[in-house]
Amino acid sequence: MVTYDNRDQCVRHERFPPGHPVDWHERADSPYIVFDPARSKFNMKRPLRVAVAQHGAKNEIWISDGGARIMELRAAVFDDLGVTRGLRTSYRGTAHPHINLTRKLAEAGISADEFRSRVIALV
Repeated sequence: MVTYDNRDQCVRHERFPPGHPVDWHERADSPYIVFDPARSKFNMKRPLRVAVAQHGAKNEIWISDGGARIMELRAAVFDDLGVTRGLRTSYRGTAHPHINLTRKLAEAGISADEFRSRVIALV
């Protein structure tokens, strides 16, 4: 998390050591998606379970027998955009690097609205 001090200087706050000592300014300046309730949704009653993680495993295992919807969601978020990492599943609190969707969508020739509509229809 980044906040600003009374001199309008960026101040880093990270919950898990060792943090990002080298590139935290670059990460702080990166665009983030803020969820707009009019343009996104969360299914809190029956969320779509897409993957599981084994204790100590590096990557999650996607539930391939959960239906076409799960595999299509994986394709939309990872495969079609050339993203080679997985979900954040570490039991130790270590997050994967953020996905720069702006760049990945542009490289794939997919508009943000098209991507949003496809993903929302699946979840």
